Amino acid sequence: MGWLYLVIVLMIILTIFGALFKTDNRLKAVSQWTKDGRFISNFRSITEASQHTNVSYSGIGNCCRGTQKTSGGYVWKYGNYKIEQS
Repeated sequence: MGWLYLVIVLMIILTIFGALFKTDNRLKAVSQWTKDGRFISNFRSITEASQHTNVSYSGIGNCCRGTQKTSGGYVWKYGNYKIEQS
């Protein structure tokens, strides 16, 4: 009976520890562009982009997946755009 209690306590501790240090791998970065191809900004997720720009998250997602050309007057793409410093 003692070993079962130990296993249950260990499982609870590991679950709590895992929840504290969990990273959300579902986040997919998106970048915002003007219609004429100029970079504007990067965001960690579609939700973050939607909150900062007041553009519908479903429209941003559709644009990133290619089912829509623009959303909120902007072009949206999956991934982070890195600006090269020269």
